[in-house]
Amino acid sequence: MLGQLAQQLGINSTIFIMFGLVVGTYAILYPLILRKLTDTIVERDARTHGRIAQVAELKVKVEELRFEYQQEIQKARTLAAQVFDVIRAKATEEYKKTVSAARERANDQIKKSRESTEAQLRQEFAKIKGQVPELAAAVVQKLVQTNSASRAQKDAHV
Repeated sequence: MLGQLAQQLGINSTIFIMFGLVVGTYAILYPLILRKLTDTIVERDARTHGRIAQVAELKVKVEELRFEYQQEIQKARTLAAQVFDVIRAKATEEYKKTVSAARERANDQIKKSRESTEAQLRQEFAKIKGQVPELAAAVVQKLVQTNSASRAQKDAHV
């Protein structure tokens, strides 16, 4: 049965010769080419797996460093915010002092100006009070003259 199958497939006694040629060719080419090729493939595979492991380690280190740097950045931001708050508090205090001093100077100037104005006003009132008797006399004299002139005109008409 195996013989019939071999004849139907076209297999004859030359198959052994072909098998011998393939084995002989392999035996000759293996030490010359195939061993070096196999060694190169194995070495490349080892390097690839080694580099994959290195890359994985580097990724882990990168993540650790990123986490550390983020923590350091957060600490720096917190410190900067604290320093900024201190500086802002000092600046606000200085601003309040400056504004308070400016208000005091302004109030002092206003007070001095009011006192000066009141003093001038008192002097002017004193001058006017001193001139009142003279003015009253002048007004009375003028009224008397006007009154006598109008009587004289009335008498002249009559």
